Amino acid sequence: MYHTAPGNHARGHMNQRQIDVIQQEILPALSGQGYREIGIITPYRDQVAAIQRQLGDTYEVATVHKFQGREKDAIVLASVDNVIGDFVDDPNMLNVAVSRAVKSLAVVISDNKENEKTNYGDLAKYIKYNNFQIVESKVFSVFDLLYKGYYRQRMDYLKKHKRVSEYDSENINFPRLVPLVAMSQFRFEQLHRLATRFFHFFIEPVVPQFDFQ
Repeated sequence: MYHTAPGNHARGHMNQRQIDVIQQEILPALSGQGYREIGIITPYRDQVAAIQRQLGDTYEVATVHKFQGREKDAIVLASVDNVIGDFVDDPNMLNVAVSRAVKSLAVVISDNKENEKTNYGDLAKYIKYNNFQIVESKVFSVFDLLYKGYYRQRMDYLKKHKRVSEYDSENINFPRLVPLVAMSQFRFEQLHRLATRFFHFFIEPVVPQFDFQ
């Protein structure tokens, strides 16, 4: 089981952080263990679509209901919700998802204490009791520093970077905007030079010259 870094990463029925954990941590680990038949399951169609956009068609990705009746050597289950609700926590749906795995099961869950009270929480207790692995994900965004739980880390970060605003969010974002703006300016200048050359070589010679004297 993988816990994402603290924070409310879900937006509606999509959780980008869980997708990044799957891509950057879980899939490389499974590939390193020799797994080739890997399925990715999630309760929501929006999450299915987001995973497919990011990972392409390399893996079979589907909702729990659509995966029913099929199996894979390794299954990755993304719960999506920040706080797992009744729909995701349905015991029958969770049982279907878990039983799709033949040899390996990896579950991605948000690091929220409320989830300990759910069926996913019971699954986490079972995993821990049987000495299976529970991983605290290292996938992290600088914007996580804006959460209250990262106050100390946020202050440490801001001490090391130039303040340009009274707002922490703008100070955190500023170092990432500078290279983007510089690149945009560079591309604009390139485009301007190309347009000028195009005019001088192709347009200017064929523009008729009128003598009004």
